[in-house]
Amino acid sequence: CDPGKGINAVLRKLMSPPVKLMVMGIACSIVSQPLSRVLDEWNLASLSGSSTSVELQDRTKYPRFFRTLGPDTAATQAKFSIMESFGWKKFATVHEPYALFSTVTDRMLAFASDVNFTVITSKILTSDVAMQVTQLKVSSIGPLTQSNRHNHNCVFQMYKQGHYGPHIILSTVNWLENDFTTNSHTTRCTEEEIVQVLQYALYLGPSLGNSDPSTVTVSGKTNEEYDRQFLHEFNGTWPYGSDYRTPVYDFMWAGLLALNSTMMKLQHRAWSHHIFLHFVGSEKTLEDFAYNDTEMTDMVIDSLYNDIRFRGLAGLIDFDEHGDTNLDIEIEQQQVVGYYREETRSIDWIDENQVPVDSVTMVYTQEHVSTSLYTAMSIWAILGVIQCAVFFAVNMIFRNKRLIKMSSPKINNLILLGCALCYLTTLFADLKANVISLRAVCTVRLCTFILGFSLAFGSLFAKTWRVHSILTTKTVKQMVIPDGKLVMMVMALMSINGLIIGSWQIYDPYHVHQKNFSSIKVSDITDDKVIVPQINSCISNNHVYFSGSLYVVQGITMIFGAFLAWETKKVKLQALNDSKLIGICIYNVAVLSILGGIILFIIEDDLDLSYGFSSGLIISGTMLTSNIIFVPKVCVNHC
Repeated sequence: CDPGKGINAVLRKLMSPPVKLMVMGIACSIVSQPLSRVLDEWNLASLSGSSTSVELQDRTKYPRFFRTLGPDTAATQAKFSIMESFGWKKFATVHEPYALFSTVTDRMLAFASDVNFTVITSKILTSDVAMQVTQLKVSSIGPLTQSNRHNHNCVFQMYKQGHYGPHIILSTVNWLENDFTTNSHTTRCTEEEIVQVLQYALYLGPSLGNSDPSTVTVSGKTNEEYDRQFLHEFNGTWPYGSDYRTPVYDFMWAGLLALNSTMMKLQHRAWSHHIFLHFVGSEKTLEDFAYNDTEMTDMVIDSLYNDIRFRGLAGLIDFDEHGDTNLDIEIEQQQVVGYYREETRSIDWIDENQVPVDSVTMVYTQEHVSTSLYTAMSIWAILGVIQCAVFFAVNMIFRNKRLIKMSSPKINNLILLGCALCYLTTLFADLKANVISLRAVCTVRLCTFILGFSLAFGSLFAKTWRVHSILTTKTVKQMVIPDGKLVMMVMALMSINGLIIGSWQIYDPYHVHQKNFSSIKVSDITDDKVIVPQINSCISNNHVYFSGSLYVVQGITMIFGAFLAWETKKVKLQALNDSKLIGICIYNVAVLSILGGIILFIIEDDLDLSYGFSSGLIISGTMLTSNIIFVPKVCVNHC
């Protein structure tokens, strides 16, 4: 495959007798291209059985070049037929930065545009193969072009990054070297790793033999008979280049048949002249050819175009307008698995099986709070509600007892009602089997928690305010603050919170926002799925302002309660003063709120963890508050 040596050898032959009628046997495209242009100056046709460059299709440059093997782009139509038969509409390409391979890819991309196929991506291999394989999503046919160094590196990176399997179909030329899997010294690939990546690869190229080896060809021989004779001549071995033995044999027949056809035309013309013009001296034969005889060369070219059609060892030999032979395309997968018939534009599969998909299927899955976690939290919350009911019963049954009576039973009931509302907050979650919308769930959670908190702590602080007011009055007259006034104070606090929540949901109501998370790839032979988990969350455009307002109100309430508890800490009458207990409650709630806010911000994307942690904080904080306030009263009466 040395152009200089090849051209020099042919010219030496041409300049020595006898005169040559055509040149047959040019092997490599790199020699065929310059040599064919030289031979055109000598008025000679040239034939090849192994030159596959697409460039040689240009009849303005190579008008007298013919070949019994199609160009590298011959398999383009076959590739699209395979994809069409599989129901694919997408593919990706990767090739090396050489004209031989870029031409094939360009033809693929142009054809894809014509037939409305989608090119996922098209990559040119450079030195940074790892990055390119990372970017490459090979999900259907795409040429993996030949070159030891890049092919091995590309295959290694595909193995390393997991881009292989029955769902990824690589397609490359069928003249890839036989020792590709074992010749892996340039990479860290083992033979087994290379085989794993290429296990499902398809190798496409012109068939170099009839699909039925017993087919009788123009020579009277079958492929089996010819191969036996070939092996006999070479002592049972397959020498280098023997893969092209059949198209080489066929171009010999094509050339000889073209010369025979030209000879017959010359004889026919000679007889015509002899009979009608009585001009015997004009007979012309092949032996009269000279290098400046364009007329006879044109006759040879015409014979190659129009008179050559026979069954050769490689298949049907019939030159098209480009001087190419459109052989059947052989589809291999470690062995022959099918044929693309050029005549009928159809595919014959030897053994049909499952078909991979052409691209990744995105599967979006809705994440919900797990049933087991929800059940556990619900049981815990219901136990809290039951405890509130027990405290309520004790409060009502023993309301005339001095300790209970002096601690304001009616206000205690409001505290218990607030605690129960907080417990009920955890029963509303994003469940798969929800009968109400997530927007409604979020709204109910907000209302039950804020109103429950206002009711419980507002009542606690109202009682403390009464103690503080009585102690700080400067009148000698006994001061009486009825429970009704305290209830009005609690209702006022709840009204403020209710007004904020109502304005929020009227002006800027919740809407459900879907958030995608890291995908999980699941592959099998019939599908290549990427599972994308999604969670739903309730957001609003101005939630910062409304949430901030609620935080401010609750914060002021807590600060005011802490101030009252501090001011009344010197009151020794336990039945009247809960200041110490309120202080403990405020401390617990403050710590839990700060800790919860930080942790929930970190884990907000984990639905189970977020629900479990927030529910745990609400239940534990509420349970601590109710137990701190009411257990001492129960113990005084029953312990």
